[in-house]
Amino acid sequence: MIMDEVKGKLLKANEDGNFFEFIQEIYYQDRKDKKLLASALAELHNDGDLNLVGLFKNFNNTPENHDFFSVRRIFEEVLPYLNSPVQDIADCVKHLTLEAGQDMAAYMLLAPFKEFCIKDDDRAKALLDIALTNIDEDFDHLSTAIEAGASKDEVAYVNQAVELLAHKNELVIQRAIFALGRINYQDKTLLEPVAVAIKKSSESSPTDIIVATSMRALFAVVSQSDELEGLFLDFLDSHTDQ
Repeated sequence: MIMDEVKGKLLKANEDGNFFEFIQEIYYQDRKDKKLLASALAELHNDGDLNLVGLFKNFNNTPENHDFFSVRRIFEEVLPYLNSPVQDIADCVKHLTLEAGQDMAAYMLLAPFKEFCIKDDDRAKALLDIALTNIDEDFDHLSTAIEAGASKDEVAYVNQAVELLAHKNELVIQRAIFALGRINYQDKTLLEPVAVAIKKSSESSPTDIIVATSMRALFAVVSQSDELEGLFLDFLDSHTDQ
């Protein structure tokens, strides 16, 4: 099929109320063929002909929907190329991730969501504001915002994450620590202050989840330096008897 034909069939399927059934029907053939499906969906959405985000926000992992993950994979491919408000995308990503339950593929939407945020300088900031304004106990948008922001302005977002280690909400602290451990630091001068901040945070908020998150994050940070192993060993010593 050519692009216009794919678009036409997608619009017709949406009008007929069998949009996801049609995607399931053509998904594997499209991957073997010209791989037009993702591009067609992105163009239809960005041109205002199809509310793809709205459709997927109402797409559920039900027993009769045997191809939930195949269809969701299409959204993973399209997501970085969509033009939509950050809040709408964030809500959709949360919905599709939670719908996946305990499946190993549940969190695979986070990488394309991060890519979506990186494509526009304002998106990471918007997501950070969303995550801090309405702290969601069920879903972590904060670490995605910090990671995406750090890929564009590493110093600013790392410093903001470090500041969040003093936040009154333990969930915010945990997510900030997690994010600091996920960054591949380009500015190596940030490694030591980040490592020190994580270690201090684990000492001031020594709950099991904070200590466990800190250990993983601290190991990831010091592994990017040849000079910070002692900090990690000090961390282990300080928590050995707790």
